[in-house]
Amino acid sequence: MVYTLVVHFRVKDQAAISKVKDKLTEASQVYSRDKETVSWFIMQSVYDKKDFTTAGWRYGPEAV
Repeated sequence: MVYTLVVHFRVKDQAAISKVKDKLTEASQVYSRDKETVSWFIMQSVYDKKDFTTAGWRYGPEAV
């Protein structure tokens, strides 16, 4: 079975956007190497750069 995890969040400080993007990129690389991860994506709103969404798909109940 594959589990889907979707997280929406908003960065409080405009200056922190680049730091958050860097950390999410790093996390994406780590999760993408995990054998239980099917896929992992980061999305940033085109309307408000403070809004982000991550979506991940993982195998098995132990993956949650």
